[in-house]
Amino acid sequence: MVSRPLTAAGEGGGAPPRQGEERQRHGMMSDVRLREGMERSVFEDGVHEVPQVVSGSRLTGEYDFQIRVVCVDATEFEGVVDVLKREHGVRECRSRLVLHDIEIDQSRLLDL
Repeated sequence: MVSRPLTAAGEGGGAPPRQGEERQRHGMMSDVRLREGMERSVFEDGVHEVPQVVSGSRLTGEYDFQIRVVCVDATEFEGVVDVLKREHGVRECRSRLVLHDIEIDQSRLLDL
């Protein structure tokens, strides 16, 4: 899984925040299917160039990857999807809005 911190307030699309106000960010989970012939490694390397993509995982099944995207509004998210399709070999995206995260106590995990 790839992970990186969020970008600073004021980057990306949408209206700029008012003075002293930070933008609220919305998380999206997107299942991504690559175009036929697109190398997975090329997508994995290229997705690092998209600052709104904060993590990703390779999948089995119908879709190739699941990525987590954080945006300030729908306009910014639409732009991210356009960039993924135009520049990073994405054929299809199936996305969902993340309502909230569930905290898991990591000390409960089994040692593998």
